[in-house]
Amino acid sequence: MLGKYILLLSLAICVKLSSCTSCTKQSSCKCAFNNGSKIDLSSLANNDGTARYKDIPDKNIGGSKYSWNPCYPFTEGTCKSVSACQIEGSGETEQQFPTGTQKSAQFKDDPTLGLVIEYSALHEVTRTTIIQIICDPDKDAEVTVGGESPPQHYHMSIRGRQVCAGSGSGGGGEGLSVGSVLVIILVSLIFVYVGAGIAIQIFVRKASGRESVPNYSFWSTLPGMIKSGVLFTFTCGKRGKQYDQI
Repeated sequence: MLGKYILLLSLAICVKLSSCTSCTKQSSCKCAFNNGSKIDLSSLANNDGTARYKDIPDKNIGGSKYSWNPCYPFTEGTCKSVSACQIEGSGETEQQFPTGTQKSAQFKDDPTLGLVIEYSALHEVTRTTIIQIICDPDKDAEVTVGGESPPQHYHMSIRGRQVCAGSGSGGGGEGLSVGSVLVIILVSLIFVYVGAGIAIQIFVRKASGRESVPNYSFWSTLPGMIKSGVLFTFTCGKRGKQYDQI
């Protein structure tokens, strides 16, 4: 029974951890975590109508160039009052396409990229710019372009100390986050559960071998139950006759 409680607690902490990683938007270039730390990109922004990061080439040969400025809008060619712009061609054939506005800025938790800022802009079609935020205390902020995939979705990343949580205008972190504390609590509970359970099984119940593992029958059947649950979910309950009786 205790094993089931530990499992339920683990699931609850996983849900809590997902909420702890969210960063609530405060402005187009600021967001705050539940523990009080913040992401603040204002130190990286130009406030004179120009892009701080201008005409950055796509890492793919022959790709477009991209400009971006956090916090304040800029203008470049036919990109008027935007936060992000795509530039195609050069010289007389150069064209600019708005790919985001400051008003559209959203801080999101991408399952693959982590924390990102997402912008969008409508110009003939809706274009979206996704900028991955990567904390790196050992380097100054640097922007790279990942290209367009799928069509009208443009990927960039910014890596550096200025985008670390709690940095604001260059400060450091603010101690353990709520998520870190919850992980420590979970790991501690697991160690206590396993250690105390094995001790009770061996010295009180005189168990040996695999039976010394607390709630062995539960843990030994857990992988099978997970497998059955996954199969049931992805086959809509049509795989296996055992579900016909449910």
